[in-house]
Amino acid sequence: MPADFSYRNLDFDLDSTKRPTDRIRRLIAPLKKEYDLVVLDCPPSVSLVSENVVHACDVLLVPLIPAMLSVRTYDQLIDFVDTMEGRKPQVMGFLSMVDRRKKSHREFTERLPNDRASVVPETIPSRVVIEQMAHERAPVPQFAPGSSATTAYEALWARVQSRLADSG
Repeated sequence: MPADFSYRNLDFDLDSTKRPTDRIRRLIAPLKKEYDLVVLDCPPSVSLVSENVVHACDVLLVPLIPAMLSVRTYDQLIDFVDTMEGRKPQVMGFLSMVDRRKKSHREFTERLPNDRASVVPETIPSRVVIEQMAHERAPVPQFAPGSSATTAYEALWARVQSRLADSG
């Protein structure tokens, strides 16, 4: 489902249902027969939409910028998922917007996957080509297949598939 400004009121629509945190999961359930993969992308906020996504997904892939505030928010998300009743998604964090010229980014890249088992060692570099996705209206591998960003995203996806295979 492509993002669209009309979804800005989706929280209100979801809130009017009997089980508001289960709605998206129930809506996408029939898609399992037709699709191998459904990607739900939501803004980094605490809302009924994001809670629905957490309840609907098998894997929650969480981009983290290399900053302590981002890590604290990630820890809160982990705590939220841990307290959920019933089926829980596998949470996988990864560092994004990494600039290896910065000492703090290098330290986060080395330390965070060791400190938190749910954070994978693959990182997404800070590159202009990633910012061009909005202009190109396409994923980086489509318009810049030889870029280091494409290589990083491919490595991250391989890790996601590996974890899914190990848990499934």
